[in-house]
Amino acid sequence: MENRPEDNERLPKVSSAEILRQVRVVLVKPQISGNIGASARAMKNMGLEDLRLVLGADSLNADARKMAMYAKDVLYEARRHDSLPEAVADCALVMGATRRRGKMRQPTFTPRDAAPRILEVAQRYPVALVFGSENVGLSNEHLQSCHELVLIPAHSAFPSLNLAMAVLILCYEVFQALQAQPLPSPPPLASAQELEGLYGHIQSVLLEIGFLDPRNPARMMNYLRRLLGRANLNSRDVRVLRGLFRQVGWYQERFQGDLKGTSSSIAANALDDGDS
Repeated sequence: MENRPEDNERLPKVSSAEILRQVRVVLVKPQISGNIGASARAMKNMGLEDLRLVLGADSLNADARKMAMYAKDVLYEARRHDSLPEAVADCALVMGATRRRGKMRQPTFTPRDAAPRILEVAQRYPVALVFGSENVGLSNEHLQSCHELVLIPAHSAFPSLNLAMAVLILCYEVFQALQAQPLPSPPPLASAQELEGLYGHIQSVLLEIGFLDPRNPARMMNYLRRLLGRANLNSRDVRVLRGLFRQVGWYQERFQGDLKGTSSSIAANALDDGDS
């Protein structure tokens, strides 16, 4: 990510409007045009205007425009992307909304708990709030692009929310948190694009040395993504870690016969010992 402030740079104070401009809503494969329009309206109600669409339904048809009401400008200016990684590449924090629970979907924040974290980062970097399609939500593949997960509490008898309702709840909590308290100084953070490069590098090396199960590398990699995500890595951290894994890769190539295949059982068993 270009033009990132240095770690020791003193940042100017930014306005509430500037902070909200850094928060984007990303809809992944929305199926119903009216929900896109209603989501645009929900965003504008709470001061957000940056809408991104990853494939999905027509965002400019009559249903979308009708539901958007006076937020048609958000629809008209929405950017379309071919993939979620492309839509969030420049973001330092990617929050994915999920209703389902499971090993790959932990830990999760409530929208109220997530809002201060979102605003802390948005003072300095773009932040993405990601929502999946109406029928299946975010897939496990989509979760790989998310640094943190948000689960909206709802009654167990009917916990599924309409897409635009979910967008409104999360945007509302962000807006309310911005009004309610002074924000802490934002930490320097690496972009999603930098982190994806790091994770790809780590996976490649760990496969080579036999630490990851080649039949299911995502299982351990998703755990490592969450672990490193909580570390608030900055650009320099990413460079250091990539240097470390380059050295591990070089060592593996030099002594391939001694290392390959010796550690796969460690990764296979680690998540079964209560670490997930």
